[in-house]
Amino acid sequence: GVTRRWLRRAGAADRLGTVPVGGQRQARVPHARRVVIDKAGHLRLEEQPQECASVILDFLREVDVAPPAAAAAP
Repeated sequence: GVTRRWLRRAGAADRLGTVPVGGQRQARVPHARRVVIDKAGHLRLEEQPQECASVILDFLREVDVAPPAAAAAP
């Protein structure tokens, strides 16, 4: 099984099944964190790039591999 921390992102309007399937997958991975991105479909990184970047940076800070918030801002 997966033993590392895992970030799962899904678009709230994804019609390809990511939201329901992602919930099932997360239940099988004890260290998974799942975030649903509002106003995004399957191409969430293209549709909501700022929100996705924020979610990813927050996760990386939690696992202590991202720079502090002030240093990460452009």
